[in-house]
Amino acid sequence: MSSPSEMPLHTDESDENATRALEGELLYSEFAELVTALLESGGLRQKDLAARLSLSEARISRLLRGDANTSLKAIADVGWALGFRFALIPVPFDDRNSTPAHADPEPPVWVEKLRRQVAEHPVAKRPRLVASTTGKLTRPVETHRRSS
Repeated sequence: MSSPSEMPLHTDESDENATRALEGELLYSEFAELVTALLESGGLRQKDLAARLSLSEARISRLLRGDANTSLKAIADVGWALGFRFALIPVPFDDRNSTPAHADPEPPVWVEKLRRQVAEHPVAKRPRLVASTTGKLTRPVETHRRSS
């Protein structure tokens, strides 16, 4: 961004904080959704996960509801207890103008290649959480038919 006409329009600080908070909620919701899916597909309960981690069932429940301040170490511990490693994939914002990175160079080519590899994986094609008009995170309605 070299000319003043290309400078981003900065939004109100409260909007920036809300957007930043939403990004945290989205990431955390994805973690909770993944863990819940892993538990369900493995025939496990929160109680089982708690036992594997020597934690209370209440702590696991808070962790999956987003009530707990969860560290990357705690996320890694949950993955270990379930036999999985969680991976971080950087996905650039479509519009970086409202972020502190607005004047940074474009993301490197390898970021897009990595994102595509992950996006092409069948597991990545599951429905994502979306923010409703009220700001609450919800899952899109799924229309799957069960075969008999």
